[in-house]
Amino acid sequence: MWKIDDPKIRRPPLHPNCRSTLIGVDADGNLGGVRPFVADERKIKNIPKDERDGIIGQVEANTKFSDWFKDQDDDFQRNWLGSTRFELYKKSDFPIDKFVDPIGRKYTLDELKALDKKTFKELGL
Repeated sequence: MWKIDDPKIRRPPLHPNCRSTLIGVDADGNLGGVRPFVADERKIKNIPKDERDGIIGQVEANTKFSDWFKDQDDDFQRNWLGSTRFELYKKSDFPIDKFVDPIGRKYTLDELKALDKKTFKELGL
């Protein structure tokens, strides 16, 4: 977060294909309102209306992705993470944030293994 007149403010685009935007927050750093989510790989128009409950919705704007993600079903988590990452997420102490580097790039399985050989060995991966 930056103050609006901070000369060090980084403005999008921050990386190739960046879809980031700057938004205002209150004095405590909280966003107002809600944010949409779609917990399905299909396009919204291809999800029948009677199947949308819990798949399409809104969450409080200050909800962290990791908090939202842990409440999703195993099928969605496995599909989003892939089988091996899903196993790491469920059977070890790998928080969802550990799967990406500081700029948000997803680590390869080899990179993850190099970062935590012990966990991979314990899970037989």
